[in-house]
Amino acid sequence: MKSGHLVSFNPMWILFAIISIIVVQIFKNMMSAKEFKVDEDLPNFFSSIPLSQADMIVKEEEHCQQQFGVLINDPDTVRTLDDTEVPKKAI
Repeated sequence: MKSGHLVSFNPMWILFAIISIIVVQIFKNMMSAKEFKVDEDLPNFFSSIPLSQADMIVKEEEHCQQQFGVLINDPDTVRTLDDTEVPKKAI
């Protein structure tokens, strides 16, 4: 028994797919990362972060390790933040 559905080959779908691939490739090439120089004259992060923010990050890391057993920050970063003193110049 035939279902009555028409199944036919439509070359427009293939043309649409080819055009879509070409457009994606063009945009991909246009948006590729180009190297650029950024000089904002910012101080080192660890010497400019406010002490309260550094303490918050350290405490958050300890909490996540104790409660969930998860590291959310690099241990070296947390250690450096834990040793942070009052900044000379905050951002």
